[in-house]
Amino acid sequence: MSAAIASYAQYVDTANSIYAKRAGDPDLKPVTTLEIHSCLGEFVERVAEGHEVYHALSLACAYESRPAGIEASIGIRLCYGPFAPLVVWFDHNNMHLMPAPLDLMTARTVEIWQGLVSTGDLCPLLQARLADLLSVCRPSDSCHWSRIAYDAYLAVSEDSAIHTHERCFASTRCVALKHDAQARFLNAQ
Repeated sequence: MSAAIASYAQYVDTANSIYAKRAGDPDLKPVTTLEIHSCLGEFVERVAEGHEVYHALSLACAYESRPAGIEASIGIRLCYGPFAPLVVWFDHNNMHLMPAPLDLMTARTVEIWQGLVSTGDLCPLLQARLADLLSVCRPSDSCHWSRIAYDAYLAVSEDSAIHTHERCFASTRCVALKHDAQARFLNAQ
């Protein structure tokens, strides 16, 4: 394991333990990325060291699966790939989005996402989310990130501890990622 990947191991362990706690408790609702976002957000407030990494991971979990027609409802085209902002609000004719569109994501956040995914040890729900976001943020490496996302989404779609909405989204993304891969292959010929 490279030193860069090893440096992310403790963060992966924390994220996986949050997932395992949520997935293993029958009194809790099925796991969603938004619930992991909330847990990580609370964790970020309690730690000083690693704040940047936990924040980047929490941010990735804040994206919602894209509702149909999101661009039409707010009147603009956004760079969110298969996702949408969690919150959209207006004040004084200014639109605010949280989280930001992926084309505005900082290079450091994208670097952290790459490091976390590259460990190969994240739970499938987080592995799929980060790799899918990276396939949008890193178009030159989109085939690599899409393959990782596809494999993780397959595991998510079969995990009964994960909320039905997340599992359906995972199945839909598998089909879309496979279609995109086939289209790239045919266009390359």
